[in-house]
Amino acid sequence: MIIPILWSTLAVFGLFIIFYFIGFMQKSFNTVDIAYGTSFILASIVVWILSESAFLIERKILVTGLVILWGIRIAVFLTIRKFGKDEDTGEDRRFKKLRDEWGKSLWWRGLLTVYVSQVILVILIGLPVLVVNANPLLERGWLVTDYIGIGIWVLGFIFEFTADLQMLIFKKKPENKGKIMIKGLWKYSRHPNYFGEITMWFGLFVIALYEFRAWNILSIIGPIVIALILVFVSGLPLAERRYKNNKEYQDYKQRTSAIIPWKPKKE
Repeated sequence: MIIPILWSTLAVFGLFIIFYFIGFMQKSFNTVDIAYGTSFILASIVVWILSESAFLIERKILVTGLVILWGIRIAVFLTIRKFGKDEDTGEDRRFKKLRDEWGKSLWWRGLLTVYVSQVILVILIGLPVLVVNANPLLERGWLVTDYIGIGIWVLGFIFEFTADLQMLIFKKKPENKGKIMIKGLWKYSRHPNYFGEITMWFGLFVIALYEFRAWNILSIIGPIVIALILVFVSGLPLAERRYKNNKEYQDYKQRTSAIIPWKPKKE
């Protein structure tokens, strides 16, 4: 099981290096967004091909298909969205800030911090899928955990897709410039897209529990890592920092759940 995962890690590393050089030529770090979505697809397929079990096993087809659907959606969405970009270069505000701070050390620090660091995260987050695809003894039929996992994943996918679409439509309207999105799913959660993302990876973990072996259980690292990143590192903190002096957002924050959708508090 280890060898296929190691090869997939190498493949993902190569993918990020390729997108790094594309970004280098374009003088933009935005290519990391495309690499992020497609890297999960690449890792899943590489492990699937290199595993010693039969190729056409339903559970492997299932989890790989779900990751492909997720990867295509997130890569396309991150590529086409227009809000949150620097007006001059089209570059994400986060990367524009790093560019200004790093100066001459920009490109080697960008390589390590923005691109190479993602390789570790992709492998850790993708563990549920990698464990399923790397298992050479995957002969069980459909189990209750498969159906539960699929249901959880679909719920998460619908949440993330709907939340991102609602925000994209909201940001596209000129009359909403400077306003806070508090409708749709955003009425019940300040970050319903993050809830959907975490839920999807938890669903894949449940599918990976077709056996209660060490690797299967340890694959819970995937949803834990993505939850920690979104809640404490680069998700919620960065998204809300820009609104710390915005009274409308602070009022919204007081009455609305951060991640898990919940009935808003009365004003």
